[in-house]
Parts: sequence; C-alpha cells; structure tokens
Amino acid sequence: MEQTQAIEPVQQAPVQQPQPPAQLITMQLTEQQAAWAGLPLQKNALTEALQRQELTAQGLLQQAEAAGDKWADIDTNLAAYRKLHIEMVEGRKPFTGMIQDRIIAPLMAFEKRVDPKSNEKYNELFNKSVDIRRKENLAAAVTNAKNTEKSNFTAHFTNEHVRIVGLYKATVMREATNIYSSYLKGGIKDPALQELKQKLAEVPQPAMTAFIPQRLTHEEMQELYKQIAPINWLEIFSGLMVEVDNLFANYASDLANAEAAIKAQEDALQLATQAADKKIQEEQAINTLVINAVTPTIEGPKIKKNLKVTVRTDWVWMKAVMAAFMVNFDDLSKWISVKEPANLKVGQMADYLGKLATETGLTFNGLELEEVCK
Repeated sequence: MEQTQAIEPVQQAPVQQPQPPAQLITMQLTEQQAAWAGLPLQKNALTEALQRQELTAQGLLQQAEAAGDKWADIDTNLAAYRKLHIEMVEGRKPFTGMIQDRIIAPLMAFEKRVDPKSNEKYNELFNKSVDIRRKENLAAAVTNAKNTEKSNFTAHFTNEHVRIVGLYKATVMREATNIYSSYLKGGIKDPALQELKQKLAEVPQPAMTAFIPQRLTHEEMQELYKQIAPINWLEIFSGLMVEVDNLFANYASDLANAEAAIKAQEDALQLATQAADKKIQEEQAINTLVINAVTPTIEGPKIKKNLKVTVRTDWVWMKAVMAAFMVNFDDLSKWISVKEPANLKVGQMADYLGKLATETGLTFNGLELEEVCK
C-alpha cells in the first residue's frame, strides 16, 4: 500500500487594502474653521443675489422709461427701485459687517495697540528719552557757558595786558617829551638825563579793569590767570629808556632851534601814539579770535521740536482756525493734500497751521501753540 505524502498549504501574501487618494483624506474641522471654510460660498451666494437684484433694478428703470407720460407708473417703478436698493444694502450688511467685525477689526487691533500715538509704554519711553536729552542739553549748555566764560576771562586779561603796556609806554614817552620840551624852552645846555630817567621810573603802571564772573570761582580765575604770559615791566622800561636816549641824542642841535624842535617832537609823538593805538587794537582783536577759536564746545543730543495748534472743542476755536487758515491760505497750500475742498476738515486746517508756525514762527489770533518733541 502506497504511503501518501501530506500536502503543505500554500502561504498566500497578505492582501493590502487600497489607500484613498490624499485629496480624499478629511480632517476634523473646528466650528470656527468650518465657518471660515464656508466663507467663499457665502460670498458667492451673496454676489449672485446682488447681481440678480441689480438686473431687477435695471428692469424697473426700463419699465419706468417705457411708461412714457404715465407719471403714476413711473413713480411706482421708481418706488420699487428705491425699495430694492434698501433690500440690497440690508442684504449685504450682515456679510460685510461680519467681515469687518471678525477679520478687519481684529487685524487692525494689532496696529492700534502698537500705534505710537496711543501706546502708553511707547509714550512713556519716548518722554523718558526727551527728558534725558533735555537734561544732557542743559548740562552741555552749562558746560559751554562756563567754557565761554573761561575764554572771555583769558581774552579779557590778555587784552588788558596789551592795553596797559601800550598806555604805560605812551605815558612814559609823553612825560619824557614834555621834559625834553621844557629843557629846550629853558635853554638848559646840560640836561640831567639820569635824574630824568629816575623820574620816569616813578610813572605808575596802569591798573587793569576788573572781570565780573558769572560762573567762575576765585580759584578757577587764579589758575586761568597763571596761564597768561606775565608782563615784564623791567624789560619794557629798559626799552623805553633806549628811546629816551635816542630822543636826547640830538639835544644840542635842537637847542639851537628850540621852537622848531619842540614842534617836530610833538608831531612825532602824535604819529607814534596813533600807530601804537592801532597796533593795540589789532593785537587785541587777534587775541580774541584766537582764544575763542580754541574754546571747547559740547554738542548735546538733538531734539526736534514742532509746533501744533492746541485743540479745543468750542465753536470760537473753530472760527479762529478757519480765519487763520483763510488769511494764510497761500502759505499753507504746499501742505494741503486733500483733493476735494469739500473734504477738508477743521482739524486738518489746524494741523497745517501748526506746520506753518513750526517753519516760520508765526502765531495766530485766538489760537494757542504747543511744542511737540521728536
């Protein structure tokens, strides 16, 4: 008897279930998402309805036109036309109102909260910046004023040195010339030159005019004065004595013609005095320019200041704005941006007047101006 062989069952590959196309895969939508998804359908339905109503309105106008002289029929069609227009507006409002309330207004809320004009934190920080800049400008102004006073002090006493030296020289030489002339008039043949020089040595040195400080302390002025070159009176007197020796060098010949010699000395002294005065003025001017040129100046932070008309809510204010606007219309025209005069508002007129006041410094009757820092 033959032995039968067991037959193993054939293993079949698992059958894969077909997957739906990607575009058929649906997502669970929230109520809000579903509402937004249906928005285009609502818009299309509304558009179709408005189009039908517009065609109906055009038909009513055609019927009114076809009525000829039948005014009752014309009025009936026009009344239906007006009613239909109201229905179109009322039918459109819910959709556009929803767009305004749910889309436009929420989106605009972001920019309104960020608007520099109304954002409290922005204005707090802006005012803080302006206050800091004002304080720095004030400190810079105080420092600059003190530096200017230091320069004025230095220029004052530098020029005073020039002035009193010139005055001293002129006084000594005037005294020497007067004595010279008196010797000639007296016919003195042997003038005592050494005694003359001793007398000239007694001519007092001129006093300097005082400097009245506004910000400098006594100690600061002392330090500043130490930096100014001192006057060497001994050297100046020695130079003058050389001039006196030159004056008396021709004494013997002058004595023979005393009257002419005296006149010649007077003329020479006058010319020398005029030349010395001019030199002193030039030197003082140069000193002032040089000292002021090296005066340190601190630049404070910039604060841009604009003027604006202070807004009030009374009719008198409105009339004042309109009157100022009309008087200055030609100067204001470069800022007017509205295309239709009928659209120009009183508030805009006030804004334009503020721009004019900022540019020219003008003021306007009945209106107050205030500064706006930037």
